Amino acid sequence: MFDLGVPELAVIDGATAFLFGLKKLHEIGKNIGKPVKSFQQAAKELESELKTEPEDFVADSSSRVAMSKKEEDKTEVPSFSKENV
Repeated sequence: MFDLGVPELAVIDGATAFLFGLKKLHEIGKNIGKPVKSFQQAAKELESELKTEPEDFVADSSSRVAMSKKEEDKTEVPSFSKENV
């Protein structure tokens, strides 16, 4: 992504370890990891919800079609013929 190689990443890691210290670096990693993990869990939940939702929608729409056909059967449409007009 940023064209960073192994030597560049090693320098960055060394500089952050030197600036913050190993104990503080461990705490920073934990604090960054918690939101990332919760975001991943939320993304998985959303993905599973989106996968199950179309099946529910198909079932709902088919039942609506069935209901509308039943309603059409109940509704009487007056027939117009030349004699009635």
